[in-house]
Parts: sequence; C-alpha cells; structure tokens
Amino acid sequence: MKPLAESSGSLAWSPVSSIRRDSVLRDGADIFGVVHWQSAFKAAALGGTASGEWNFVLEGFVFRQWIRVTPTGEKEPCAIFRASPSLNGVLELQGGKSYYWHSNFWLTKWIWSDEEGTDLLLFDRNLSLIAEGSLEIIPEAIPNPDVPLLSVLGWYLIVVVSDFRPG
Repeated sequence: MKPLAESSGSLAWSPVSSIRRDSVLRDGADIFGVVHWQSAFKAAALGGTASGEWNFVLEGFVFRQWIRVTPTGEKEPCAIFRASPSLNGVLELQGGKSYYWHSNFWLTKWIWSDEEGTDLLLFDRNLSLIAEGSLEIIPEAIPNPDVPLLSVLGWYLIVVVSDFRPG
C-alpha cells in the first residue's frame, strides 16, 4: 500500500469482489487503503492504510450505538465514534481531539470535519447495490496524521449504514 500523501487526493472505494463486502481505496492502479470485513453477519472490520491498521467494532443497540476503534495488536481503543439517531456522529480520540461526521439527507454524501468546522474528507457513495464511491481529501488536510484513520473509518461507517440499518 502507498501512503495517502502520495495520492492525487481524489480516490475511489471499490469492492474487492462481488461476493464479499471488502473494499479497496485506489488512485488509478495504486492501492491506498482497505476495509476487510471479519464476517458477513457482524459489523466488525479491519481498516488499513500504509500508516496503520485499526479494528472497528459496532457496539450498542439501535439508536444508542458506538464504534470502538482499536489499533491492531492493542487491547485498548484509541478512539470511540458515537453515532446520533440522525446517523451523524463524533469521533473522540484518546488524546481529546474530536472529528465530526455529517451526511446529506439522502445518505449519499458524507464529510469529516475538524473541531473548527473545517472540512477534511468528502465521501460520495454511489446509489447502487455495490458498495462503491469516491473520496476526496482536501489538500490542506493531507499532512493531518489522523487522515488515514478517517479515510478507512469513513468508508466503514458508510457500509455499516447501508448494510445494517434497523428495519
């Protein structure tokens, strides 16, 4: 995998196969990230970039859900994402920093923004049965050390909302 800083900033999430939900983040032929689902029946996945790997586990029940983010090989989470009933939410990092997750009404466009309200990453989910979409990294955000985590966690959240919504 290549570091996100070497990408053009305009990337695409695409499925690895038509059978599994696993996805890769590409810029042309180069791979910059992956989300690998641990099971077809659980909302648990491994997200990775050249900067690291994180385990994502959905916990809670219906409208009181959160996602525990744990670096691979660690026992303690480095972050918790708390979802609101609107499916927006806040990622709280262990050091006290927070990032905000917002969507449009149709749940096709998603944005990570920082504590000052500055947009960092823009996701666009295609309206199809296949989990695919685009990711645009705002150029000023590329040096941010949390962008690799946000890039894979964002795609995980989009797939969870698409596949595991109640009802």
